[in-house]
Amino acid sequence: MRLGSSSSSSSHACLNSFYLHTLYTTIFLLCNIITTYGFDNHMPPYGLSSNISRSFSTLVLNIDDFGAQGDGFTDDTKVSGVIVAPKDPAAWDGLDQAKWLNISGVNHLRVDGGGVFDGMGMEWWARSCKTNPSNPCRPSPMALTFYGCRDLKVKHITFVNGPKFHVTFTKCTNVVASSITVIAPSDSPNTDGVHINASTHVRLKDIIASTGDDCISIVANCSNIRIKNVFCGPGHGISIGSMGKFNATDVIYDVSVNNVIMVNTDNGVRIKTWQGGSGMAKKIKFENIWMNNVSNPIIINQYYCDSPLPCANQTSAVILDRITFRGIKGTTPTKRAIKMTCSDSHPCKRIHLENIQLTSLNGSAVKSFCWNAHISRSHNVYPPPCL
Repeated sequence: MRLGSSSSSSSHACLNSFYLHTLYTTIFLLCNIITTYGFDNHMPPYGLSSNISRSFSTLVLNIDDFGAQGDGFTDDTKVSGVIVAPKDPAAWDGLDQAKWLNISGVNHLRVDGGGVFDGMGMEWWARSCKTNPSNPCRPSPMALTFYGCRDLKVKHITFVNGPKFHVTFTKCTNVVASSITVIAPSDSPNTDGVHINASTHVRLKDIIASTGDDCISIVANCSNIRIKNVFCGPGHGISIGSMGKFNATDVIYDVSVNNVIMVNTDNGVRIKTWQGGSGMAKKIKFENIWMNNVSNPIIINQYYCDSPLPCANQTSAVILDRITFRGIKGTTPTKRAIKMTCSDSHPCKRIHLENIQLTSLNGSAVKSFCWNAHISRSHNVYPPPCL
C-alpha cells in the first residue's frame, strides 16, 4: 500500500484503505486482548481493564530459562504474552516513581513479537491532580522508556492503560518504531501514546493511539522526525510541544507528519509554547490529514499555560517559522477551526496553509482566529485564514 500520493483522489483512496486496515487491526487486537485476559462477556466503553476477571500475582522470571543467550548474536528481543505492572502504586514505594520499564544506553536493539504491556494505570489516574485538583501532584511511571539508545527498532507492540506516557524515546538516535498500538480511556490523564524527547532521526509509522492525552507528542530538542500512517482517537491529537516551560530553551527542527486519521479528538494538529521560553520550532509540516468530529483542528498557541494559576506575561518566546498545514480535511464541532495565537514580541513567521477544508458537524459556518501570525495560502482554504 502506498500512501501520500500527490493527487487528491489517490490520497483519499489511500486514507480509506488505511482506515479499513486500522479498523481490522483494532478489532483483531481487542479480540486477542479479551482472549488473553479473560474479560467478562462484554467490553466496557471506558477502558480495557476494568472488567478483567483474572487476578495476577507477582512472578519473577529469568529470561535464561526461556532460551535467552546473551551472546551478542542470538535474537533475544521477542516480546510475547502480556507483561503486567503492579496494580497498587505502593509497589513503587522507595523506587523511582517516574519509571516502570526503562532501557538505557543500549545500541542496535530490536524489540518485536506482538506482546502487550499492561500498565494497570487506574489507581494512578484516580490519584492524579489532573483528575482531582485536591490530590497532590506526584510523579507517575512511564510505561516503557528508551533512554540514550542508538539504532533502535521497535515494532508489533501494544500498550494498554499506562499510568503516564506509554512509550518514550529520550535522547535516542536512529529510531524506527512501527505497528505500535496504544489503548487507554479518553479520560486517563497524561497518558500520551508515543512521546519523543531530545531525540533525532526518528521514524514512526503505522501507529494506532486511543488515549487520554496526545496520541503523539514531540518535545525539547528534537530533529529529523518522520511520522506516517497514524490513527488517533480519542485523544488530544498530535502535538509539537509544549516548549519553553520554566524559561527553557528548546529547539525542534524538521518534523513531518503525514497521512493521519483523527476521530473524536479534543485537538487536531497543534504547536504549543510557553511564554518566557526561547529557541525555535522550524520546518514543521502537517500533511494529508482526515478529521472526523475533531475539536480545534489546527492550533498554534504561544500562550500555552497548563497551570492552575494564571501564567505571567513575558516577552521572550520560542520562535515559530516555516510551519506548513497541507491537505487537512474533515469536520469539527468547534466554531474556530483554525486558531493561531502568536507572540506579540515574536510573531509566527512563514505559516503556510494549502488545500484546507474544515466544516462544521452541524452545517454552521466555521471561522479562523489569528493573532500576530504571518500567513500565506494556496489552493482552496476553508475557513479563510486571517491574512
